[in-house]
Amino acid sequence: MFPDDSLKRTTAMMTPEPPKVVPTTEAATTTIVTTTTEVATTTLEPTTTEEPTTTPEPTTTTLEPTTTTTEPTTTTTPSTTTTEPTTTTTKAPTTTTTTTTTTPKPTTTTTKRTTTTKPPTTTTPATTTPDPSDTRYSATSSFHLSDLTAEGTPVYNDGPVHSSEDGPEGFGTSADFGDNEAKPERSCLKLNDLTKSVKGKASEEHNKCWRNPINCKHGFSASIFGKLLFDRKDDNKRYLFSTGGDIEGVPGVAIFYKGIYVHAVVSTGEKVWSVYVAGLVLNDTWSNVAFTWSQKEGLDLYINAKRQAFVKYPDPLPQPPRQPMKPLQLTIGCRRTGKNVYNDFVRGKLDEFVTWQYKVSHENASFFLGGLVCNPPKHPMKCSTDIKKLLEQLDTMDLTNIDTAMTTIQHISEVSKATNKKVAGKKKPTSTEDSKKGSAEEEDDDIDLEEMKKGNLKNMIAIVKKLVNKTSGPFSPGVEPEDLTVLYKMQEMVSIIFSEGQTDLWKELEADGEDSVSLLTSVQDWSMSKLLESKATEKNVDLLMLTENVATQSLKSEPKELKKKYAPYMYFPDYGKDAKWNELRNSWGGTADQMRVPVAVLGDSSEPTSIQSMYYNSYHKMAPLQNSITGLNATGIFLDSRVISFGVKPTYDKDVLTSDPVIIFLEHQLEKQKLLRGPSAEEIEEPKIESRECMRWSDTLEIPDTTKLEDPSAVKIGGWTPEGCTRVNSTELYTTCACDGLGMFALIAFPPVPKKYVEPEDETWVFVVRGLGYSLSIIILICYISAIAMRPSLHDQFHIIRLNLAIAAVGTMLSFFSVDFKRHDHEVCRVLSGFIHYFYLALGVWLCILTHALFKGFIKGIVDGRVNFYLLVGWGLPLIWVGIVVASTPNYGYEDRCMVGPTRILRCSLACPLFFISVGSLIWSVVICCNLTTPQIKREEVVKELNCSTKMLCFLSMAFTGIWIPGLVAWLEIDKVNLRGWRKLFQIFNSWIGVCIVLLLGVGSRHFRNAVLLKYINYLKKLFHSNEVNPSSRFVYTNGYRFEYKNYYYY
Repeated sequence: MFPDDSLKRTTAMMTPEPPKVVPTTEAATTTIVTTTTEVATTTLEPTTTEEPTTTPEPTTTTLEPTTTTTEPTTTTTPSTTTTEPTTTTTKAPTTTTTTTTTTPKPTTTTTKRTTTTKPPTTTTPATTTPDPSDTRYSATSSFHLSDLTAEGTPVYNDGPVHSSEDGPEGFGTSADFGDNEAKPERSCLKLNDLTKSVKGKASEEHNKCWRNPINCKHGFSASIFGKLLFDRKDDNKRYLFSTGGDIEGVPGVAIFYKGIYVHAVVSTGEKVWSVYVAGLVLNDTWSNVAFTWSQKEGLDLYINAKRQAFVKYPDPLPQPPRQPMKPLQLTIGCRRTGKNVYNDFVRGKLDEFVTWQYKVSHENASFFLGGLVCNPPKHPMKCSTDIKKLLEQLDTMDLTNIDTAMTTIQHISEVSKATNKKVAGKKKPTSTEDSKKGSAEEEDDDIDLEEMKKGNLKNMIAIVKKLVNKTSGPFSPGVEPEDLTVLYKMQEMVSIIFSEGQTDLWKELEADGEDSVSLLTSVQDWSMSKLLESKATEKNVDLLMLTENVATQSLKSEPKELKKKYAPYMYFPDYGKDAKWNELRNSWGGTADQMRVPVAVLGDSSEPTSIQSMYYNSYHKMAPLQNSITGLNATGIFLDSRVISFGVKPTYDKDVLTSDPVIIFLEHQLEKQKLLRGPSAEEIEEPKIESRECMRWSDTLEIPDTTKLEDPSAVKIGGWTPEGCTRVNSTELYTTCACDGLGMFALIAFPPVPKKYVEPEDETWVFVVRGLGYSLSIIILICYISAIAMRPSLHDQFHIIRLNLAIAAVGTMLSFFSVDFKRHDHEVCRVLSGFIHYFYLALGVWLCILTHALFKGFIKGIVDGRVNFYLLVGWGLPLIWVGIVVASTPNYGYEDRCMVGPTRILRCSLACPLFFISVGSLIWSVVICCNLTTPQIKREEVVKELNCSTKMLCFLSMAFTGIWIPGLVAWLEIDKVNLRGWRKLFQIFNSWIGVCIVLLLGVGSRHFRNAVLLKYINYLKKLFHSNEVNPSSRFVYTNGYRFEYKNYYYY
């Protein structure tokens, strides 16, 4: 052995340094972050050469990674090259061959070191360097027991261990220990002579390591296969093997299980390392259990060559340290607790006990399997590693059993990762290779690679869908909290499916009809259903699963316990409390997104509450973009934050979130990428952003599907909506949102003109007809308003109502007329939308007021005294309505024709009230016409005026209805096939509404004609029929008409 443990030289075998892990003092199961960076180093491993006559004495030699001259005295060596001796021992009956290879390194460092060694006659024991590609036990291990029944001795005469033909695939027979339930059967094996080895006689250094792990200078590793019988309610420890080590402090090593928990223990007498994992060793199924340990790097527990738990720091033991039990003895299937006293017997079968006198690295974990990868006859999927075949096998599989489902999910997860790594490792030819290939061949290679990736992605998507479908029901015999660790390996498949490298492929698949968000939400619902199904009555669930692209946190407990632990707020991710979140933050480029949820939302139920939160690293790059603001049009918009979700089942108190909403802090990914790119970001053309809106995914949102012209009623279900979410604060780098509900959240960035569609310009004739109508309407409406305002005889209640109606009509016509010239300026368009919305609603309200006034005049005889009330209602009611709509809608006014907004709901806030007003006014005016023969006013002049006004109002209401029938169809997109035709019809009819108002309410009124037109008509008649030129002497107009008219009207 080399005393300097810092010198990593190849003497026994090449083994990389294990991955860095997070320091922890707990012996509990921890989750391994798959993004840990591993640094390859070498590990010392002295071995011995068995010779018939001599045993070489182990000596101490100090090596430097430079050229060193070994002298009996102090020597200074200038280092210009580095030599690394590789010693290989070839076994022969009487000879030992040693080969030394010197490899120069291009270094210029000079190292001076004083080294002292024994005389040159002393040699280092010959060592063997195994081939890393050869994972057989004979090539890698230090100690190997293949036939346990032949090598071991039963500890009790009444506890024989039988040989069984049912062994791990490729390893022959196994040792059957039975169920060890019925006394007096106590099956266990012991081995007193641990110097036996497949490689010859063990050195004294190895024996010291066996006696106490503190003597294992390079660590220790052990592995065994087991087909174990589990009972979830079994409280007894059942040992697979032991050299005496336990948590009480007896030096040695051990692996045992209790219930469904598998434990590994390494004790030196002074310190103890203990770690466990739950639910990963399946019942009555061959599995490999192993551990690796060193004082420096701690204890790692492996299940089927996968590191599942680790602990770096030991727990101290009471002093003085305990001594190993003597004599040294290895027990397989039980634990020795005293002289000839054995307890804690295993249930099941064991095979292939193997040890390594060093800590096997994470990269060489396949050594534990000894060349065995899978057992096809016993595996539910026959150990297939072909994604396509796995997909076919799922069709006929029954996954209602929890163990079968866990084995299947775990196997598919591992195959998916291996397949993805294999495909990702294939690169397109380099420029040098390109020059050697023809263009046609290069194109074929690129196509083949992309098709392979696309095919694998489609197969993985189909596998996830089938797994979710086949395991959606309750499992038999039920889901233990520990089973979720395996079931949630489904997230590893989701992580691959939604990795950044799949972004372009997802765009192609979505064009073919694949729905990414449907897949994602189905997995979320499935994960929550399994959490609800888990038996958490005796033990709470607190599980954190971290993969490359998905982080999932699952909690299940009674609300009062959750409130006590997290009050007043739960944070997700909780960077401050869990170190693993900080590891994820670093691996995801320093992410800082976070949700804050008040614990009061959990309510006061006595039943366990399930909470599941998910956080996605790359999904925002391939998520669908349909939303309630721009519809299916995704031009210029994108998700500018990672996607994060939070769900509570079976229920939560929604009222709490009204006063204390969910706070979501989301980073702007675009700005963050600029910072990461540095100065070069200025050279890249970035998308323009007008605003960022807080969005929540809604599974029930209906978005009109304008792509299906043959089906006008077609809608796409699901999309992003800002409903219930408010942007609290926004800076250049982040946005803070407040939402009154739970769900899946993200930020959507909108371009300067986020419009649902851009309607092409109208034909010239449409523009001319429409422009002429607006122009004439505006001109004659202004004349009508001026006439009423300038004629005191027209200042009665009815004409004041008509005056205000005409003012509203002018505002409406001017707003519509301006749209043709300012529709492409989106800010001006928003203002015009507000004007159209307000003035058109005011026009409708004044139409109703006029109808009401005429009704009161005919039925009640009331013709005056309500002007102030009508003014308040006519202008105030539309103002309140428009104010509410604008305040509650962040995308108000973003529509190509400036018609309120891009959604049908927004446009309905204008079209629907006007349609019902026009229909209601028409019906009301018809009712008045039916009562014209029974007026309450008896003056003939007044009755004639009211009769005439009512009939004209009826015609005006019919005109309004005629305008808003095509308006309703056009702006609510009822007929999508002929949408443009309906809009043209509405625009043309609408442009002439001002002319209709003046002709029907002005010229159609006897009072207006007498007050404005009759004077001039009579004057012209007298002028042309008289010889006198001065009309003032022949025609004197007094105010008598108005006086008489008022008398008739009001008395």
